[in-house]
Amino acid sequence: MLHSPKLTCVKRLVQRIPAWVLYTFLRLVFLVVPLLICWLVLGIPLWLSAIFAAMIALALSVLLLTNMRHRMASSMERSRETNRKKTVTDEEHEDAL
Repeated sequence: MLHSPKLTCVKRLVQRIPAWVLYTFLRLVFLVVPLLICWLVLGIPLWLSAIFAAMIALALSVLLLTNMRHRMASSMERSRETNRKKTVTDEEHEDAL
């Protein structure tokens, strides 16, 4: 498979975006696109289109976003670890005085 400069540029851009932002955006796309197709194109009532779109979005996110979900979870875990290290307990503060 050939690697084009545009493809590597897109990969770099995607890697710069925080994992939770990209994951949330894709989940919303997976919900909104089927909703609009069912409702506006196929003429299915809105409430039924919402149910279909939710089922489709769930299936797509489970099938296609597993790695992204793991990446997001690990970035959240790293963020929590750095916050724990920054947090000073009362005992540490009193000992420092």
